[in-house]
Formats: sequence, C-alpha cells, structure tokens
Amino acid sequence: MQTSTRAGVSLQSILGTFRAVEQAGNADLQPESAVTYNAGAIFERGAFRGSIDYYRFDLKDQIVTEPVGGMVSALFPNGATGANRCGDPALAALEARFQFTGACSAANLTRIRTQYVNGSELSTSGVDVLASYEFEDVFGGSLTFGGSATWVLEYAVEAQSVEGIVVAPAFEAVGNLNYQRNAYPLPEIKGQIFGQFERGPHNLRVTVNYVDGYEDNRDSQFAAGAYRDEFNNPITILAGQHIDAWISANATYRVELPKDLTLTASVENLTNEDPPFARLDLSYDPFTASGLGRTFKLGIRKRF
Repeated sequence: MQTSTRAGVSLQSILGTFRAVEQAGNADLQPESAVTYNAGAIFERGAFRGSIDYYRFDLKDQIVTEPVGGMVSALFPNGATGANRCGDPALAALEARFQFTGACSAANLTRIRTQYVNGSELSTSGVDVLASYEFEDVFGGSLTFGGSATWVLEYAVEAQSVEGIVVAPAFEAVGNLNYQRNAYPLPEIKGQIFGQFERGPHNLRVTVNYVDGYEDNRDSQFAAGAYRDEFNNPITILAGQHIDAWISANATYRVELPKDLTLTASVENLTNEDPPFARLDLSYDPFTASGLGRTFKLGIRKRF
C-alpha cells in the first residue's frame, strides 16, 4: 500500500446513505505528463473573421482521487442488498480501505479511505470553431453577429485499479454524466451565438448558450425493478436517464461614463428556463446548467 497522509473528509451518498469519505495525500505521486497536438486555420475576409482548431491531448500519470463508486461496487456488487465479497482473499487489501460498525456489510459501512494517485491514461480530442461578422454604420454604430462551439470527439479513459482490483473499467466520457467517474459531465457539443450593438460609449450584447444533451451512465438507476411502488411492486423509472439539452440566453448592457466609470447591467437566463432534470441531489446537473432562474445583476467599476 502506498504511503499516504490525511488530507480531508467529506460526506458522499453511498448505497443510499451519506457516509464519510477520506481523501488522503500520497507521498509516492509522480508528475503528470502529456503529449499535445494542435492544428488550426484563421480566415479573414472583409468584415468576416473565423477560425477552426483541432486539438488532441494524451495524458499520463494524471493526478486523481480513487473512484469511490467503483471501490464500493467491487466490494458490494449487488448494492445495499444481496451478496457481497466481504472476506474474499482477493479483495482483502481493498476491504481494508472500508470501516464498519461491526461485521463487513453495506448496512454497517461508516467510512471509506481513498487517496490521490497517478490515474489511468487519458486521450481527448475535439474541434473548436469561432466566427463573427460585423456590419458597420447601423443606426450610427456597429452590429456584430457571431458564435463559437466546441465539439468533443473523444475522451477515452483507461481502466483504473485500487489495491490490484479493477474498480473503474475503461470508459468513453463524451455524451455521459460520468457520475462517480474520474471525469466531469461531458456533453458532446457546447456553443453560443451572440449579437452585439456598439455605439459610442454604449454596448449591448445578447448571447444564447447551448449545452448538448447527454446520458446518465448509471445502469443500476434505471434497471427494471430498481424501485418499488406503495404496494411493493417492482417498477422502472426512466426519468433522468437522458438529460436534455440546456438552452439559455443572457443580455448585458454596458456604458462608459465620465471620470473613468463603467456601468454594467445584465440579465442571466433571460427567458427564465428551468434546468433539465437529472437524477442528482439537486435534481439537475450544476456543471452544465443553472437552477437560479432569471437573475439580474448591476455593477459599477472605477478605473484609477
């Protein structure tokens, strides 16, 4: 087992109950390394400007925390009920990472110890696109339309082991929520389009943001009979298996005032859109959407 020092403790929902999860340091960590590739082109003609870029990153020894969900699934493959692998000699070192109030069982689980490690290899690639067109002499000012988008082609993560046991099989993160994986929610496409009017000290910009839909990767949440009704009959609930696309709009007005003052007023989530439902604690994914609804902001800045 690698030498470690305590770093912190958090509460995480595990097997339907919040349990303590310790994240420890690791004196044996090695530096991360990466090989990166990038190729692109820039276009300019008259009032049009555009660019397209392809990128690829191959990362090795990335510093990550061990996947709690995978560790739990390895020891308790049937979840909170059914047979477990407590006492299996092949999992003895992994079982030592768990603390129980009594015998090894899902009901007695109180704490799990994880640590920072050099994780599995990761390869990711994608395309970034940017374009804009400016119209001059529009109502005494300039009017610009444009947009940008990122299309993630690949985010492949190799299998990861803890104490010699594979706890996270290799997976493709693109288009998935990646719950309890060493990857963030990763919609395939994100982008925005904007319109901007500028005249003298005045600037008005409206932006429409788009986040592609994606899938919840947890099979157990949506398996037939995973839940029961009030009569204890098995039922299947598929809500949240697909997380819908998220479209929102923002508007910002900025004016330059005398004495180096700048006044800014903005409205975020202009149309007061609800975030798409996800099977998470907040009932939506805070990495890709906002639950605040329509929000007003007012600011003033003084330059000295």
